[in-house]
Amino acid sequence: MNWARRLCIPLLLLLCGCSSIEMHREQPEYSVGVVLKALNSPYWLDMKSGMEQAAADYGVDLILLYPKGEQEAEEQQNLISDMLNSDIDLLMVAPCNSYNTNWFVQQAEERDIQLLTVDTRAMDTDLPYIGSDNYLFGKMVAQYLNEQLGEDASLFMLFGPENQSSIIERYQAMRDELKDGIRIRDVQYYELSEENGYQAVQKLTEPVDAIFCQNVVIGCGAVEALTEKGWTAKVVAVDTRADAIEILQNGTMDAMVAQDGYEIGYQAIKLAIESMKSGQTMEDVLFGGELLTAQDVGGD
Repeated sequence: MNWARRLCIPLLLLLCGCSSIEMHREQPEYSVGVVLKALNSPYWLDMKSGMEQAAADYGVDLILLYPKGEQEAEEQQNLISDMLNSDIDLLMVAPCNSYNTNWFVQQAEERDIQLLTVDTRAMDTDLPYIGSDNYLFGKMVAQYLNEQLGEDASLFMLFGPENQSSIIERYQAMRDELKDGIRIRDVQYYELSEENGYQAVQKLTEPVDAIFCQNVVIGCGAVEALTEKGWTAKVVAVDTRADAIEILQNGTMDAMVAQDGYEIGYQAIKLAIESMKSGQTMEDVLFGGELLTAQDVGGD
């Protein structure tokens, strides 16, 4: 393998202010590149840890890169291009834009690099997907709100970039499953930060009965704004189980869909290596989750 060429990518990115994580093995059998959407939430950190552990267990050389945030599609595109020009056997991508993957599929084929998507599907190409069942997550939230809210209730939704499959699938499930008495007041798409959640709710001119947040980070900002306004609303978010337990126990939110970022990351590496060794095409692997309330975790 061309080690000099591989090492120059993370070094260059660090000099430019971008983030990278790399692991090295003595004469690894395979080299795997990963480009995530971000590393700014507990979920992504858990996924990184799972990938690192799997790489250690299976003797894989792992290079993991990520842009500054989930809306940085152009930055991610540059990272993917750099990765495809390195000496890797397989590339995993969590696309910032699910409708802009065909270009790197073509380049990967030219370089004989295998591809799969993790966390977020490709919508313009047929790539294997390993990640959460996001339609199921949206369905679970809708069923919870159907039970908790009465007639003529209003719902505000705070999502990340609207061109990502994970968001599209959750939103579609909500539209399919919500009872007629619940109106979707508005859907806003933001970079997933606590400040953006806070500002989005501060801009509301009328109270809402519920808020569904893409993750706990933006959800915490929404809760802070609700408190300042003196409004009461059911707040539901999606994130890791450990954070769900803590947040539900202290009463910050009403319900959370817990997903296992660590397991998704670990299995993505494991299954990719097994696929390369066997020569068999990878199939989609969907991970479920569980909707937890304060009562489920011993909260108030």
